[in-house]
Amino acid sequence: MIAAFKYTLLAMVVGITVIAGGNTVIASGNGSALVSDMVQIDGSSAVFPITEAMAEKFQKAEGGKTNVTVRVSGTAAGFMKFCRGETDISNASRPIEESELALCKENGVEYIELPIALDALTVVINSKNTWVDHLIVWKGGASVEPSVENAKTGTYQPLSRPIFIYVSKKSIESKPYVNRFVEFYLDNGNAKATIKEEGYVPLPEKAYDMFTTSS
Repeated sequence: MIAAFKYTLLAMVVGITVIAGGNTVIASGNGSALVSDMVQIDGSSAVFPITEAMAEKFQKAEGGKTNVTVRVSGTAAGFMKFCRGETDISNASRPIEESELALCKENGVEYIELPIALDALTVVINSKNTWVDHLIVWKGGASVEPSVENAKTGTYQPLSRPIFIYVSKKSIESKPYVNRFVEFYLDNGNAKATIKEEGYVPLPEKAYDMFTTSS
């Protein structure tokens, strides 16, 4: 089983620290998975498309051994469930906040914060607009064009941001199927291909390469 510190390396390479109910979508396998082999995920709707796609691919690769339940209740509600120990993984469109961190600590929930992609926006002007000619991101005395490269370098902020999954250390250490799912999720080829398919920006190459070489 991949030790938690190997995921720590991925988090560190992009400058992230590691700290000790809405709609439900179940990406089910062929029905042969045991109840105990269920990865429970909740949280951000922004991260949902990537995680759902990963879940479907993972279950196919597992041949039905493991089911992955992906719920969408929002980042805040997802953290509430995660910090009460109700889920294995929490999708998040922002870093965890102090109040959420305190709840995790209160319940003895240790976790690993993993950036998995970049979410970038393009602002367009309605053709019937009459009050503005154009909109730009202005930084350092120059305009910044919307591009994958500018999103990766951070120059396109504030219209780009990292998005995350938070993984329970207890789950990854005690549930082999959770560990396998996270390993699959962060695999260089799986990550880059799926993230692009879902319309997001992959992290810089070194992030996924760091994980691959440490696993």
